Amino acid sequence: MQRFHILTNPIKDKDMTVTARIRDYLSAQGCTCTSGIFDRSLSDEEYSIPEGAECVIVPGGDGTMIRVADLLAGSVPLVGVNLGTLGFLEEIEVDRLDEMLGRLIRDDFEIEKRMMLSGIVDTEGSQRLHALNDIVIARNGSLRVLQFEIYVNDMLLGTYTADGMIVSTPTGSTAYNLSAGGPIVEPDAQAILLTPICPHNLNSRAIVLSADDVVGIRISEGRYSDVSYAAASFDGYKEIELKKGQTVTIRKASIDTRLIKLNRESFLKTLSRKMIEGRT
Repeated sequence: MQRFHILTNPIKDKDMTVTARIRDYLSAQGCTCTSGIFDRSLSDEEYSIPEGAECVIVPGGDGTMIRVADLLAGSVPLVGVNLGTLGFLEEIEVDRLDEMLGRLIRDDFEIEKRMMLSGIVDTEGSQRLHALNDIVIARNGSLRVLQFEIYVNDMLLGTYTADGMIVSTPTGSTAYNLSAGGPIVEPDAQAILLTPICPHNLNSRAIVLSADDVVGIRISEGRYSDVSYAAASFDGYKEIELKKGQTVTIRKASIDTRLIKLNRESFLKTLSRKMIEGRT
């Protein structure tokens, strides 16, 4: 690779020191390197990267990587520089910055495809949105629990009373899904995970489905008369208000996020290092 674009989260790289190190190193090696600022307030349409960029380098944390992945929709491979905490999606640690950038230039890496989800609400003109981590159906404002029905391939799986439901990719299995007691799945697997949030049923468990399945979550009428009391959240950024009787249909997206893999350790070893031993 010779043409790079850096998209920096200024909250994580406050004085832009890491960004400057990346730009200076790549320029010294004869590479083309442009840079921009990641701004959460900008819309998808307001983001663009220079034509011909072969890779986007993202100094930040997992949240930044997820948002950038949603914005670029698989158009360019991504690699993260970990300025956060756990950093499951970041391949580059600051103390190995020059070494890893050198490997990028030499094409000494693999590209790993990560499945994404797409979801749409059954209202006229609804926009189809994508998520790398998860789509969460949860209560909106009120502390009342939700009542909803889960359909898989148009067949009723069950009726739930809970605070919500997490529909996760394998990449997202170590995020909110993990906190809610869901299973951890190899990130390059092809699967859809359903994990209830604080279910009020003794027999409620997380379920792992095929990536080819289509999930429908319908907000039931319930006991209350509120017109709207739920919302669908896509990777924690975009939110759609839901009314009773509406259904969110979720399936594997037609696009993948492409992540550059530089580390050669296994996912299980990384999991142990970052979570069990508590080190970044």
